[in-house]
Amino acid sequence: MEPISVEAIFMAMGLSMKNVLAAAVGAFISLRFFEGVTGWERWTTFISGTALGAWLSSPIIIFFEQKPSLEVGLALMLGLFGLAIAAKLWQIVRETVWVEFLFRMINVVRGRNGNGTPPPSPPPSPSPPGGGGNFAPPSQGGPRS
Repeated sequence: MEPISVEAIFMAMGLSMKNVLAAAVGAFISLRFFEGVTGWERWTTFISGTALGAWLSSPIIIFFEQKPSLEVGLALMLGLFGLAIAAKLWQIVRETVWVEFLFRMINVVRGRNGNGTPPPSPPPSPSPPGGGGNFAPPSQGGPRS
């Protein structure tokens, strides 16, 4: 059985070796700008920045009808900024108070505000310009049919 090359694996995933390497270099460079990130978070942000740059560079070049020679540079830039986006998302996940967030979402779904009372009713909408008619229900002084 013939050994499978790394390039063949990347090609099977729709990636080119040069884009993966450029995105990895960009992700590696940007690692030094993040502080307070754990080892696990560093690895996941590095991998996600590399994946973002490697997979998105080719479709973006095709979509914007740019020269193929820009693809490697774009992969490098996406690796740099993709990692920044991933690290910011990790920071948001870490700093979110999930219990409070979930209770607020439950209250929103139930139609209640923070103190347990229903939210106030919206004010009645104004009449359209030119008089347009009275669209209020009969109980609020609107026309009776």
